[in-house]
Amino acid sequence: MKKILILLFITISVNSYALKNGDSYGYSNNALLVQRALDSGITFESNQDEYQLILGGRAQIRNASNAPSNSSSLSDGNLWAAQKGNYQLSIGQATTSSSLSSTLSNDNVNYNLIAYNSRTGGIGIINGEIIVKLRPYYNALTIASTFNIDLISNFESISTAMYQVRKGQNIFSITNTLKGHPGVEFAELDITENPSIAK
Repeated sequence: MKKILILLFITISVNSYALKNGDSYGYSNNALLVQRALDSGITFESNQDEYQLILGGRAQIRNASNAPSNSSSLSDGNLWAAQKGNYQLSIGQATTSSSLSSTLSNDNVNYNLIAYNSRTGGIGIINGEIIVKLRPYYNALTIASTFNIDLISNFESISTAMYQVRKGQNIFSITNTLKGHPGVEFAELDITENPSIAK
């Protein structure tokens, strides 16, 4: 009986620690992540996977000056926190449609949005760039001018360009609009699901 109680105590302690500190392997079992992904209502594809934006989700690069512990992230009003590679992930309290609108625009914030991959159960970090494969005879600068977005990189030899939206623009709606342009073969958000792979 004593061994059973000790084993039960250890199991509860380990599970509590994993939940409090954002178990990096148990994203798919976290009901909050799934619910916030469903609440956003925004689904998109990247790298042949389907993602759902996590409402109130953020990823901040950790460095010496902003390396919060998971417990301090939780105490700062976050509902959930975890570390993934060099990123501190969190989900804040925001749940209103107005907070969603401000989250979707590029307002020179110092964090990235995050998304849930239902196939892998993982979290992808939205890098803030749109990858566009151009059709023959279409120019990357013309596309940038047409959509009032910034051309970040142009790989002419493979007819691929990377763009970034401007302040106040919604990256999801711009990406969807780009998909319908006759000069675009495909357009998708740049997502990193494995941050240990250098960009």
